[in-house]
Amino acid sequence: MGGALHPDCDLAVVECSSVSFSSFCDRLRLSLFFSLSSSHANPPKVLWASCLAIKSHEHNQKPGRSHELFSIIAQNKYFVKRQRKWWLIEVGGIWGLGKIGTLAFWVLIDYNYGMEITQRQKEILCQIIEEYAETASPVGSVTLAKLFGVSPATIRAEMARLEAFGLIAQPHTSAGRVPTDAGYRFYVNNLDGVNNIGRDEAERKSLERGAHALEVRVSSQSRADTAIRGAVDALVELTGNLGLATIGGQLYLAGISRLFTQPEFGDTRRVQAVAKLLDNLEPWLREAAPGEALNIFIGHENPIGKNSEVSLIISKFRSPFSDRSYIGVLGPTRQNYSRVMSLVKYAGNMLEEIL
Repeated sequence: MGGALHPDCDLAVVECSSVSFSSFCDRLRLSLFFSLSSSHANPPKVLWASCLAIKSHEHNQKPGRSHELFSIIAQNKYFVKRQRKWWLIEVGGIWGLGKIGTLAFWVLIDYNYGMEITQRQKEILCQIIEEYAETASPVGSVTLAKLFGVSPATIRAEMARLEAFGLIAQPHTSAGRVPTDAGYRFYVNNLDGVNNIGRDEAERKSLERGAHALEVRVSSQSRADTAIRGAVDALVELTGNLGLATIGGQLYLAGISRLFTQPEFGDTRRVQAVAKLLDNLEPWLREAAPGEALNIFIGHENPIGKNSEVSLIISKFRSPFSDRSYIGVLGPTRQNYSRVMSLVKYAGNMLEEIL
C-alpha cells in the first residue's frame, strides 16, 4: 500500500495489497481497535486512513467487496461523535457509493455512536478482568454490587452496556460475565487511566519481590545464554505462564506443563492450537521482528495461532546475540496483565543492562 495511509495517522495496516482479503479484514479490525482505543485517537484521521487502505486493497485484490470492509469500520465501537457527517459524505463521494450507499454506511456507524464508556463502567470492567484472572469463574452482579456499594440491578445495567460494547460476554444465560479479547485490549490500553480497585501496598510489594527474584536469578549466571534462561525460568515461576526467549537463532521455552495445567486447556483442540503456535513462533519473531519495547498480542490478535485463545506478552531487548532479542510469556487470555506486563518489561530492561 506504501504511502496510502494518512500521514498523521498511526493506523497499522501496511502492505495490504499483498495479503489475502480475510487477512486484510483481520488487520483492519485490529488497526481500528488499536488506533481508536488509544487516549490520543483522532477518529476522523483514523477513518480516512482506513478508507484509503480499503480503496488500495480493493484496487489490487478484490474489486466490488469494499462494502464488507466498510461494515468493519461501521461495527467498530470506539468512534466518538465528531464530524461524522462530513467524513461519511466524503467517503461516499470518494467511492461513488451514491446517496443510498452513503446513507446505509452512515446508519451503520450511527448505530454504534454514543458508546462512550463512563468511569464507573471502566472500573467495573477492570474489576471483572481482575476477578476473573483470580478465579477463572464468570463474575456476577452480586459480587460487584457489594464492592461498588450499589444495587445488583445497577450493576446488571452497566454490564449490559459493557456487553453492548463487546467488552464482556455471558457464557450462558444464568452465568456472570467474562472479558472478551476486546475487553482485555481496552483494559491494557487504558491501564493508567483506570482506577484499579483493590490495588494496594501488598500488591506493589509483591511486584517488587518478583523484580528482586528476577535480579537474583539473572545476576547469579556468568554467561549471557544462561542469564536469559534464568530470567525465563523466573518468569514461569512468577506468572504461571509458559516462558520464552530468543537466544541467537533458537527459541528457549520453559513451563509448558505449567501452562497446560490452566483450566482453559482442558480442551484438546486448544492444546493443539497452542502447539501449532509454538511451532511457528520463532520464525515469526525472526521475520516480523516486533519493534515495540513491550508487545502484547491478545487472543485473536496473535498473528499466528488466532484460534489458540492465548496472550503473548514479549519484551524486546539488546543482547550479545542480537539487537532484537525477545523475552516474554505465553498464557491464557485470562491474565493479571498489569503484573505480567510489568515483570516482562522489567526482565527485558534488566537483561539489556546486564548483558
